[in-house]
Amino acid sequence: MVSRSHSSTPVPIDDNHPIHSLTIGNHDQITLLSKQTPIFLLNQQEENGFQTPELVALRNSTQYVYVINWLYNYRGYLKLQSEFFDVDLFELELLGFFNAFDLSSLFINRLKLALTTTVQNSKLVELEDFEFVFRSHFGNDTPLGGQIDNEQDLPKFDLLNITDKFEILYILINYISKYSKFRDWLEKQGLTIRIDPLFTRPSAHESIEYFSLFDDNRLYKRTITYYPLTIPKKRKLSPESPQDFFEAKVFDIKDVKFELVYKNIYEFNEYLGKIKKSSAHKLLYSKLAGKSSTIIDSIFDNEVKKRKYLTNKRKEIQMVNLLAVRKRSSRLEAKERQRQEELERQREQESKYAAERRFERRMKLRNTENIDTGRLSRDQRMQLRQLHYESTPETESNQTPETEQPEVIVLD
Repeated sequence: MVSRSHSSTPVPIDDNHPIHSLTIGNHDQITLLSKQTPIFLLNQQEENGFQTPELVALRNSTQYVYVINWLYNYRGYLKLQSEFFDVDLFELELLGFFNAFDLSSLFINRLKLALTTTVQNSKLVELEDFEFVFRSHFGNDTPLGGQIDNEQDLPKFDLLNITDKFEILYILINYISKYSKFRDWLEKQGLTIRIDPLFTRPSAHESIEYFSLFDDNRLYKRTITYYPLTIPKKRKLSPESPQDFFEAKVFDIKDVKFELVYKNIYEFNEYLGKIKKSSAHKLLYSKLAGKSSTIIDSIFDNEVKKRKYLTNKRKEIQMVNLLAVRKRSSRLEAKERQRQEELERQREQESKYAAERRFERRMKLRNTENIDTGRLSRDQRMQLRQLHYESTPETESNQTPETEQPEVIVLD
């Protein structure tokens, strides 16, 4: 496959590029995606990346799904609806990928400030107050807990692992979601907490539901397990008081598990190939890749958008580094120029001081020309000779010593 650059020069794509395996999307969508880098984001790479067993397990947790889904759909309550949000970019922020960038531009820091403002019900808070406000409301029995006596050793949110960070965010968001103001906001916006599944497959003791979440970025399978309930075959064998006969837990849910089915376009393409000929998933396939489905277009758009975001961020940090180098060079040039100016001033001062000293000596010598040396003491005459010598050091030093003449002895 060959893509075309902005200069209209064909750019060959590596034969091992996974773009060749795509069976979904049109030619323009595939070509546009093939121009983007990286192929796989670092949070989805195990080798030389951030994907670890901890992160894989976290993505299947209820807290993770709740927090990410809430931020996608209800962040407008925190006045963050205009902020660009993507699940992969958010993971990279929490994993510390953007530490070299401008921290004030990161979504997580704006989220922390918005959560702190909402919980504290005050706009007079700073980002640095996040940990203090959290502990004051939820105590120390959390990943942000610690010894209150020593505030310097208390944990910081940015230094926690990603699992603990999601637990902190879950506590805050779940707390805010219980506000009556939040319920009123949902009603005013015409939103609901309930999310309808794409496909449901019930069975005797469990129910399996499929959800397309996070702006159709990912597909989740939710399995709800129930306690077994024995129903008599004949009416006469049924208990007279079922509420007394059966235990209360029989009517409750035994377990709820989430399973991430796919997280990028290549895994989505592979999954469609698996279920395409499955009669049990025929309806699900139609919902994901049918003619009336917009999920394929949405995934292509999301994959391109997040890579363009990373490219722009990379250019920003390059520009910041370039400006920093220029500022450093300018500072060095200014410092060198200042040093040269100081040296020049120092030379001028030394030259002026030397001229003043020579002038003083000449004046002293002129005043001593009419002195009768015969009346002076030996010490005074020595001082006078020394003064005469100091007043003409250059003349004496520049005089060429006379050539010593050989002594001639005349013999009579």
